[in-house]
Amino acid sequence: MQKIRCPRCGVVNLEKFVTFPQCVGCGSTLPVPSASPTPFWRRPLGAFLWVSVIGVALIGLVIAASFLSTPVENEAQLIVYGSAPRRVKVQQTVVVKMTIDGVRENRLQQRAPLQNVKLRLPRTLFNKFAFVSLDPKPDVVSTTAGGRYFHYNSLPRQTTLKLRLYARSGGQHRAQAAIYSDTYLPGVYVLSVFVARAPE
Repeated sequence: MQKIRCPRCGVVNLEKFVTFPQCVGCGSTLPVPSASPTPFWRRPLGAFLWVSVIGVALIGLVIAASFLSTPVENEAQLIVYGSAPRRVKVQQTVVVKMTIDGVRENRLQQRAPLQNVKLRLPRTLFNKFAFVSLDPKPDVVSTTAGGRYFHYNSLPRQTTLKLRLYARSGGQHRAQAAIYSDTYLPGVYVLSVFVARAPE
């Protein structure tokens, strides 16, 4: 309930009093009471403010979607078509052929040569076999605790690697050769060969 002071006699009148809108003291007409200020959340929004609010909301949704969406994984993968003799004798050379190709590639990958190719041979392979040669010749060879890496800066698609190994000990031997390249998931070739011991 508002209190309105009469501008003529100075008497304070209550808005809900029976004589309202006439003054209790002098009977003159009182001024209309000013409306209470509207809270900011109830005020009508202008067009510019609406556009700003909607724009900020859309930007927030885009940012949230970018954080919540899972990145599309690269599906291109190297595949290795390999061949090797199943049975050899001790002190015989084993020739392993591995042809490198790709699957699930995009158009750009299909046209370009393979970049930064690495052939990894496990260290355990060299306990049973001695390395003889690898064609084409790698640009760099490095050795780690896990194996030996043969690096190529670039290789044409469907290149066949010819790995020559010298059998040093008999028995069933199994090793996994892994091939890596930029923008591809690695490919694997499993070498399984039985080395017959030399007759005594």
